[in-house]
Amino acid sequence: MKSLNKYIAPTVLLIIAILLIVLQWLSTGISGETDSVTHYQMARYAFKHPEYFLNHWGKPLFTILSSPLAQFGYTGSVAFNLICGLLSAWFAYLIAKRMEHRYAWVAIVFTIFTPVYLFIMFSSLTEILFSLVLISAIYLFISKRFIWSAIIISLIPFARTEGMMYIILFIPAFAWMKQYKSLPFLLTGFIVFSIAGWPLYHDLLWFFTKMPYSSSGSELYGSGSFWYYFRKMDYILKYPLLLLSITGLIFIVANIKKGLNNLRDIKYITLYFLIIPCFFAFILVQSFMWWRGLMGVLASTRFMACILPLSAIIALTGFEWVMAKFTANRTLHVLSGILILSLVVYQPFRYGILPTKIARNFAVMEKLANWLKTSPYHECRVIYTDPMFPHYMDIDPFDQLKCFKIYNYQNTDPSSLLKPGELLVWDAQFAGFEGLLPFDTLVKNNNLKLLKVFTPEEDFTIIGGGKYKVAVFIK
Repeated sequence: MKSLNKYIAPTVLLIIAILLIVLQWLSTGISGETDSVTHYQMARYAFKHPEYFLNHWGKPLFTILSSPLAQFGYTGSVAFNLICGLLSAWFAYLIAKRMEHRYAWVAIVFTIFTPVYLFIMFSSLTEILFSLVLISAIYLFISKRFIWSAIIISLIPFARTEGMMYIILFIPAFAWMKQYKSLPFLLTGFIVFSIAGWPLYHDLLWFFTKMPYSSSGSELYGSGSFWYYFRKMDYILKYPLLLLSITGLIFIVANIKKGLNNLRDIKYITLYFLIIPCFFAFILVQSFMWWRGLMGVLASTRFMACILPLSAIIALTGFEWVMAKFTANRTLHVLSGILILSLVVYQPFRYGILPTKIARNFAVMEKLANWLKTSPYHECRVIYTDPMFPHYMDIDPFDQLKCFKIYNYQNTDPSSLLKPGELLVWDAQFAGFEGLLPFDTLVKNNNLKLLKVFTPEEDFTIIGGGKYKVAVFIK
């Protein structure tokens, strides 16, 4: 079977890659929420506005690495995430192979077809790159390339801020292996990016002092149950992978005595010091921040994509336990494997719409942009809040001669931001709810004239409780 893995794994990865290309080619919409477009915009226009290479919210590592492909448009940015996802699946396979799993190639299938993971791959969000940094650092560790492992994991906070925890989690693993010379390399990312950010921020500690997450975000999004993510696991993984993951965890716990007796073996050290702790630590930290309303975190199942290649390895343990129960009957053995894999592959297509279709709110903004491009106002400077506006207008969102983004209108007369003949594009989510600018306030403003209102084909409610719509005003 080990020799068979050698041929099965690349074949499976190639087939999946072709499937992903076809799905993207057939897609007509954008997945991954508005944040996806904002990350793409920063990557696309960073060469024109170099300060965005080190934008804290944009995640410097993501912006730097994705920017070349982003020059080909949003599809290029999605292609970057698809490549990262495929590489993550390959590293999950390589780790499983190092851990001597009989069906190591199955880790590729379990990674890609975890519902949330596949869905986020078709976006320009940062979670997939984060997962790649994490899984590749673990692979380098199990391969005993400890210094490179330390260097790679040191970059993870610049893929997503919560990656800071993993620098700490890797310390016991290096210490247990007596790889003390590797520990200083855990600071590589901070040193490199601190120096790189000095010309822009004039502060070597800019990663901490310029962190964009504040109490105002927490006041906006609130907080919730500590158990939110645990209760959503059936949605994140769907039942086939969830049951296999639970089975895998039970098997790991049941054999913990054997594992603890073999903690000189790199595969057990990787499992007990990295894979299990890294998986649960992320869930617990996200749960705690949402429960306590910290750092402006809004609970979102998409965040779990960061660790799903690890869950694929855990689920693989459960898969092999199940398969071992049918070894006496070859027919049942093969059929059970086919059934499980078929169920796993099928689930993501019940989770979301693939190929992606245009979201309801995006469709409204696209309608507005199409109208504005052919209207007498198409060359007017625009004040806006929703990043989808410059995306559908295909203009540089950071060129303030063409447009200007407002984050909060609180205690501000919006007409004071405009010169005569300039436009204000209002939307219910970002301007109305998050920007604290009610639609009625604009209608009653004597300095503004309502040009047109755009609504979805079917009404829907946004966060905050209002009905979604967008509108164009002129001063």
